Amino acid sequence: MLRILFLAHRFPFPPDRGDRIRSYHIIRYLAQRHRVWVVAPVDNVVAEAEVQGLRAMCEGVDVATLPRTRMVRAAGCLFTTIPLTVPMFWSPALKTIAAHRLRTLDFDLVYVYCSAMASYVPSGLGLPTVIDFIDADSQKWFDYAGRSRLPMKAVYWREGVTLRRHERRVARGCRHAFVTSERDGHLLQQLSPGVAMTTIPNGVTLRPPARVGGGDARLVFTGVMDYFPNVDAMTYFVERIFPLVRARVPAAELVIVGQRPAPNVRRLARRSGITVTGWVPDVSPLLQSAAVFVAPLRIARGIQNKILEAMAAGLPVVATPAALGGINAVPGRDVLVDDTPDGFAARTVSLLTNHELRQRLGRSGRQFVSEHHQWDVHLARLEKVLIEVAGERGR
Repeated sequence: MLRILFLAHRFPFPPDRGDRIRSYHIIRYLAQRHRVWVVAPVDNVVAEAEVQGLRAMCEGVDVATLPRTRMVRAAGCLFTTIPLTVPMFWSPALKTIAAHRLRTLDFDLVYVYCSAMASYVPSGLGLPTVIDFIDADSQKWFDYAGRSRLPMKAVYWREGVTLRRHERRVARGCRHAFVTSERDGHLLQQLSPGVAMTTIPNGVTLRPPARVGGGDARLVFTGVMDYFPNVDAMTYFVERIFPLVRARVPAAELVIVGQRPAPNVRRLARRSGITVTGWVPDVSPLLQSAAVFVAPLRIARGIQNKILEAMAAGLPVVATPAALGGINAVPGRDVLVDDTPDGFAARTVSLLTNHELRQRLGRSGRQFVSEHHQWDVHLARLEKVLIEVAGERGR
């Protein structure tokens, strides 16, 4: 049985968004078999029920609120070689907590979840450390730069450059690295040749099959709606694709689901046929009531949990190639894929107007995630690596 210190960049409970979903399931799986202590920064005071929910699984849970001055501290790093991501997740109080845990408990290894948390690991620690990059975060910032104008274009580009150097240093300082997709793993191995790396895809919980017969003209998209790639995807879809869909299916409607919708997302609701829900306690009813899930992302790294969740619910999906990265579903059998406004609209219309096609694609997609994206199957491989890494310490 291993004793593991898990450094998470966000409090991993409740598992209501992509980065929390992965960390939650890793902690859940490991805590059933090993002794796990979690240390995580938080933006605001965490509800006691949420802390207790995580403590019920773990040996210990420590949190510290991120300083309100972190934006100022990050801005002060603009003319240094430090990526802004690092000060955004830095808490002196959490550093003290992590150091105390490392000093007073005999851990077998440290699990760093997200490269920003590597700053909490003391140099010369002498403990095996693994890093879960999740995805190649630096590439995301280069993608942002490609979709932005000055001055933010320059800020995003700088973040991509400095974070890429940081990722290289972190990878070289760890015994093993994990990523969610082969695409991101290939990029990170190019940065740090020779670093041991394993791809551990995300899993999904199978939901009851969607009512593909109901809501025949309803499209749905889910995600955190102040997140740049999601905002870009919906803006692009509403401006370039949705009018083409409504020209063929006038009754078509779009429901945008997700917490913290940005102002330009809220403005989309002023258009005919578009609803922006904001936060909902459970996306299941909205998936159940839809005919098609659309994923028109132009910027995407790692694995999109939103697509896995839709497929797990038996909801047919139309996606861009970028959105499908890391998900090896077969286009035309499990999902429909297109990268142009005209093509994306045509494939969406084909589903809205063909009930049989919707059912067939929904069944095939659900079967795909059942066979290829079960959490415990993937996490058993992760556990095996951790045991091997911890064993190196003894040797």
